Amino acid sequence: MPQYQVVIDPARLRALGVPLTAVTDAVRRSNVETTGRVLEFGGTEYTIRGRGAITDPRQLEEAVVATTTPPTSVVRVKDVARVTVGPDMRRGVADLDGRGDTVAGIVLMRQGANALDVTAGVRHMVERLAGSLPPGVRIVPCCSSAICPAR
Repeated sequence: MPQYQVVIDPARLRALGVPLTAVTDAVRRSNVETTGRVLEFGGTEYTIRGRGAITDPRQLEEAVVATTTPPTSVVRVKDVARVTVGPDMRRGVADLDGRGDTVAGIVLMRQGANALDVTAGVRHMVERLAGSLPPGVRIVPCCSSAICPAR
């Protein structure tokens, strides 16, 4: 589903002395509510959701972010960000050894389970699934540890 994307330029924010929250507030106000996805700030993800009234990206570009003191000039969204129409953001993209997109899965073991039994069960399921995969698709066990025998 297409959405309006506001790509903020941190250098322009800093140069104009405008906080990031001023941009998000301006987008919310201009859109009555805002439709969005995730804002990552300081290692934390914030989800912005809602129903929007914007029909053209130029409406977001003209939203007032801040005014100078005394109010002699106005900082608009277009002064600190680029507004585009694009696809829904991808989440959970994985890469394996720098060779491009891949699908990742994690096996969780229940508390009190036997690790050897769980590992054997996973290997058995991988063998069963391997025959039903499309040509060129394979399941590759991996882990982040340098001492992992799967590496």
